[in-house]
Amino acid sequence: MINQSKSISNKSIDSFLFYSLAFLLILIAGFRPFGFDKDSLGYATLVNLAVNGKLAIEPTFILISKLSYLISPGNPERITILIYSVLNISIISLIIHKYSNAKFVSLLAYFLLFYPLLTLTQIRFGIACAIFGLSIKDIVDKRFLSFLFKTIIATMFHYSAVLILPLYFLSTKTLNKKFYLLLIIFSFIFSFFSSGLISLLVNNLVFLPTYIETKLQQYLVYKDYAEFNVINSFSIILISIFFVTLLKAEKLQVREVVMLKVLGIGIAISLVCSFFPTLSVRILYLYGIVSIFMVIKMIGMFSANSKGIFFVFIFYLYLLVAYKINYVNGLLNFELVGEYL
Repeated sequence: MINQSKSISNKSIDSFLFYSLAFLLILIAGFRPFGFDKDSLGYATLVNLAVNGKLAIEPTFILISKLSYLISPGNPERITILIYSVLNISIISLIIHKYSNAKFVSLLAYFLLFYPLLTLTQIRFGIACAIFGLSIKDIVDKRFLSFLFKTIIATMFHYSAVLILPLYFLSTKTLNKKFYLLLIIFSFIFSFFSSGLISLLVNNLVFLPTYIETKLQQYLVYKDYAEFNVINSFSIILISIFFVTLLKAEKLQVREVVMLKVLGIGIAISLVCSFFPTLSVRILYLYGIVSIFMVIKMIGMFSANSKGIFFVFIFYLYLLVAYKINYVNGLLNFELVGEYL
């Protein structure tokens, strides 16, 4: 009886600490200075355009922008950012708390690898990724209507979420190691010969809706893409998680098998689409969100004696990647924080 009470008490403390950290992440994202990330200043402009009915964009952004204006006519941009932060971290916290065997590790993985882009920068896309995380159980249980409903909602936050639709048809059976190994190897080889597809795509987008066609045209001709390297610090982390976990895939549960397949397919498509960096990165982040769960399985595959050392190694590796993405690559402007404080 005493042990049971202690167990309940420990779980309550864990839950309190977990959701306290999640709340802190909401506060950081919701009240960050505009300009701290690369997109927030642009979103400030988009909110005002959406409020005035002069913006063609996903319906949820227009709805949230107009709701924010009703709440605070003088500062709808801040309310919009705050609402997106609450939605993003709330959904991520929910799926981590429900499905992770080590929720603090999963939250740490999300914070270091995904939080800067999905919560602080590409806020619409971040919600879509979080909703996809909710739909994994529907893929496992083959509940099509529930999966379709979540996909539609995710697409209303960001049109790229339509890319998760084919994943419903993934088999829940044990994956074929050789197939997925060759899939990624051949995708990597193909990435060296795919650059010529850019001009082909640019000239054949007229069949798409005007908003989507315009966005794709902008992405495809963006000059900075000449410097894009599909094998980067972020993709190396995800590829490492995939291959290490693949080694002992037979020990995975059904949900984990599906997640590993999603991660492998995401890596492969990202490599194939390296000629189109926006799509390549979006796929890697969208499908790669499952890595916050798979990293735990990877750690668990090592013996108990080496888990501590391996966890520290993974932590510092994540930290290094986060540092490179957010500071060296200039995704976040930390100098602005000093001025803001």
